Amino acid sequence: MSNKKSILNRLYAGIERNAFEPYFQPIIDCHSGKTVGVEVLVRLKESENIISPDEFIKTAETSGLIIPITELILGKAIRLLHT
Repeated sequence: MSNKKSILNRLYAGIERNAFEPYFQPIIDCHSGKTVGVEVLVRLKESENIISPDEFIKTAETSGLIIPITELILGKAIRLLHT
């Protein structure tokens, strides 16, 4: 992503389209090798492209959009874990 205004526009559009997707990363205990938890990561899906959080998280945090994005991701993650 390029400039801040472009990023903001894409974030607003992503929220409106519900285009943020959760990705699950297991947390593995290095001694037992067992999964002890999971971390939920976020990606922004735009058409065929997946946008990494390193491209938009800082702007999301400074603009306050991190709150609705977090709510979207948590809702999706909870629904996926309950299926």
